[in-house]
Amino acid sequence: MITGVGSSVAAVLSGGGVVALPVTVTVALVKPDILAELTSSNSPYKDLMKKMGNNPDIYLSSDGQIQIVSTQFKGKSFITDLNIADFLP
Repeated sequence: MITGVGSSVAAVLSGGGVVALPVTVTVALVKPDILAELTSSNSPYKDLMKKMGNNPDIYLSSDGQIQIVSTQFKGKSFITDLNIADFLP
């Protein structure tokens, strides 16, 4: 589930071009990388992630900041200092 953004996220291609990808496609492509970063052994978010349950949602602010929202525990969420742009190819 994605909230707080338009219908697309710009992705810079390796050749220098820019393409707008649908938000749901973009997050689906990078969600494993985001979750791996947040649960890594040196992540400041590791303990918070343990409280989110399995398969949390990733929400984005209008500027691309990542928020993690639990799908198992109502009302549990936290905002990270990570940005979706850091995970785009």
